[in-house]
Amino acid sequence: MAPIVLFDGYSKFQDGNYYANCSCVLIKGPPNVVIDTMTAWDGERILEALQKHSLTCDDINYVVCTHGHSDHIGCNYLFKKAIHIVGHAVSFRDKYFSDHNFANGEEYIISDNIKVISTPGHTLQDVSVIVQSNMGITAITGDLFEKI
Repeated sequence: MAPIVLFDGYSKFQDGNYYANCSCVLIKGPPNVVIDTMTAWDGERILEALQKHSLTCDDINYVVCTHGHSDHIGCNYLFKKAIHIVGHAVSFRDKYFSDHNFANGEEYIISDNIKVISTPGHTLQDVSVIVQSNMGITAITGDLFEKI
């Protein structure tokens, strides 16, 4: 159940333009979790990456976006059967769950080995995913470190 990096993120200034995209991470369970779904132009890449791991979008139980920037939420639309956690918001379809309070330090428990916690970041509602596996404890932190 160790995290699998499907795509490395990047942030760079080149030819007078700024380019950025987030890392996209898979936790193959159950439960199956995708963390940060890149830009809206990356859908085919994500589909192909999941297929290499014998998964489809319908197999994903949770989508966690470490914050709401466009390079982290762009392909959420692919995962129609999953619970979505975007920053501090937890939703399924048009239902937003109000019984969870990240702001008070409350952890969102996905499974015995996967939890989502509020963490400092470059928005006011960043979250990180903590995974415990046979490789130890891993934190998926989104844009914890960013360069311009």
